[in-house]
Amino acid sequence: MRFVRYYAKKYDIDPNRIGAIGHSSGGTLSSMLGLTDTTIVNAKNGIDSLSSKVQAVISLAAAFILSDFNKKGDTAIQNNLILKVMSNYVGELPEEKKGEFILSGKYAEASPITYISKGDAAFLIYYSDNDQLIPPRQASSFYNKLVENNVPAKIVVCHNCKHEPIPDMDEVDRWLKKYLR
Repeated sequence: MRFVRYYAKKYDIDPNRIGAIGHSSGGTLSSMLGLTDTTIVNAKNGIDSLSSKVQAVISLAAAFILSDFNKKGDTAIQNNLILKVMSNYVGELPEEKKGEFILSGKYAEASPITYISKGDAAFLIYYSDNDQLIPPRQASSFYNKLVENNVPAKIVVCHNCKHEPIPDMDEVDRWLKKYLR
């Protein structure tokens, strides 16, 4: 984001109106761009002194709470794929209490839900009600916390789309126009 902002004039981009879209892990990373803005103290060059935060996010099948797996009824835990991905990504398994993973430590640091605060980017969230990798409750929990913090947000469920929710591109277009114009 800093690179894009630094060269915005060259590429005819408004540096104050940038959005991000991502699917699955890309949705998680795009979400972090809408929620965090790392400050580099005493930046040695112009790029590092710029904001890394976007103004609008469209997420598709994103994991918002990286420790929110391993609960009764979850299908993701049965194939162990998510455990392997999370363990490799974070470097360890999440902390457990009473047989369930909890949001703490590195998992909290890597989870978008941890960073929600007033003034964050506007979020358009697509998820599927039968996602076999990301429990659908993550999208609802994330959305509810955005709303609690007065962050513009909309959630859209795709029925029976598994891990591939299909965005309505007209809706995406309207969302970006509304929050990036």
